[in-house]
Amino acid sequence: MLNQSAAFNNLVIYEDKGDCWDIPFTYIDKAPEQLRATGCEVFDNGFQKGLRFTYEYNKSKFVQDVTLGTDDRKLKFSMDVEWQETFKMLRGLYP
Repeated sequence: MLNQSAAFNNLVIYEDKGDCWDIPFTYIDKAPEQLRATGCEVFDNGFQKGLRFTYEYNKSKFVQDVTLGTDDRKLKFSMDVEWQETFKMLRGLYP
């Protein structure tokens, strides 16, 4: 059960000075940049309903769908990312 005041699915950008997948543990010491949705729309295609969020960060673009199917018992998150950054890491934060 989620705390009603808890934020979830926060998309943030951290500095990433690591080498490929060798991410230094100290990345968390610096506060991340919080992304804010630039758009939101509701969709219903008959078998699932959801929200589509769009985000932009510098030259990068993101489209995130949060969906619930008619027979589903859980939310599904999917993300399309057009990543154009260097030395940055995108993370989704959940409580």
